[in-house]
Amino acid sequence: MVVSSILRSQLVQSTYTVNIPQSSSIACNESASSQNQNLNIQRGLLWGQTSAVSKGATVNYSAGNMSFAATWNDGFDSNKMNWLGASGTYQLNTKENVTLSWVGPVSGNSQNTYNTPLLQNNSQTLNAIYTYSADRWFIAPYLQYTVVTKNESIGITSQSQAYGAALLANYRFVDTNWEGVGRTKISLPFRVEYIKEQGGNQGDPNSILYGPNSSAVSLTLTPTIQVDQYFARLEGSLVQIYQAQPGLGFGSNGTNASQYRIMLEVGVLF
Repeated sequence: MVVSSILRSQLVQSTYTVNIPQSSSIACNESASSQNQNLNIQRGLLWGQTSAVSKGATVNYSAGNMSFAATWNDGFDSNKMNWLGASGTYQLNTKENVTLSWVGPVSGNSQNTYNTPLLQNNSQTLNAIYTYSADRWFIAPYLQYTVVTKNESIGITSQSQAYGAALLANYRFVDTNWEGVGRTKISLPFRVEYIKEQGGNQGDPNSILYGPNSSAVSLTLTPTIQVDQYFARLEGSLVQIYQAQPGLGFGSNGTNASQYRIMLEVGVLF
């Protein structure tokens, strides 16, 4: 259950929002939720470096063309409240804005599980995001930098870092009203990503990507149709890995360098 409180001041035209006990990540450009919050059904490579939802609190403040957020949470669902984060957004005009964000732990944590991977849960992440939104086009390129510092006391034997770049975009076709069908909206979202890891130790099963000096490229296309409150999305995606460490790639043995996915999502909007 998420409790949200909002305080508004008409004098300074500002808004405060507090969300507890769950805190959505402010470290990326994609939400953990799906339809109406993300262009694609599945999230991307850069999103995979961030915690989707954490236990904690987030305070949001906006005034004029500026908005800020600060969070205190447990990172990758570690139950240790040692993560802090902050973001700031500047509204350039009615169609464009830029955002800078940072999140990361202030102390080490030796937990290493599927939900709380050792390296990601001890990582610092920076993002620079530009967003353009108009009647037909939505375009959001962003850059991401992740670093995990060496900390042998919790099992991190070398420093690792990852550099990523992504382009999220969507083209919305003109809405139509089909007789006997209803109001129809068709859009063509797509995403292109690149990410590269530097550092780490060969043979170490812990990696922030697919092994030391590995990299990956992904392409995703998600044609979407909505008729009144009903929607359907068909998604095709490809991920290609380069220089993966054996066992950390795709497939049952972790040796495949590529993966194709096809998904279908249907639903009703309320």
